Amino acid sequence: MSMSDSEYNRYAKEIDYIVDHGTKEGLQELYRRILAETGDRDNLQRLDSLHNSRWRILD
Repeated sequence: MSMSDSEYNRYAKEIDYIVDHGTKEGLQELYRRILAETGDRDNLQRLDSLHNSRWRILD
């Protein structure tokens, strides 16, 4: 599976919000949900590298 452009953009906004106002645990939970819903690890890693400058979660 892979995520659509609209899913990618929605997840990017969710990541931005959590990085600005949430917790590392909240971001980890979102990443688990993204993987469960899309199975798209490549785009998740791209989202993490572009939108998460606060916590080290994915390598």
